[in-house]
Amino acid sequence: MNVRIQPSALTGTVSAIASKSDVHRLLFCAAQADGPVTIQLQNTPLLSDDLLATVEVLRQMGAFVVQSDEQISVTPADIPAEAPVFDCRESGSTLRFLLPVAAAHCH
Repeated sequence: MNVRIQPSALTGTVSAIASKSDVHRLLFCAAQADGPVTIQLQNTPLLSDDLLATVEVLRQMGAFVVQSDEQISVTPADIPAEAPVFDCRESGSTLRFLLPVAAAHCH
């Protein structure tokens, strides 16, 4: 069999597997943005317990977070919360991303 390969432009789409770790990062970045951020959760299953822990931690930091099955909207806090109490539940990712953010923003 002879196969001839011709140079051409590549086109198409690739669906990526949903990454819980990426959503943690997006949430913490959104909470530090200059204004409201909406994260689209296309092809993502319902929020996991770990991601819900991150959402609650951001709320404790003073961010306004609205969530649905398809998106999460985060409005950063204008003023850091005073003496917040963080419950990361059993989410190691939440704790790992929270520590430097809390150290920079909470007094």
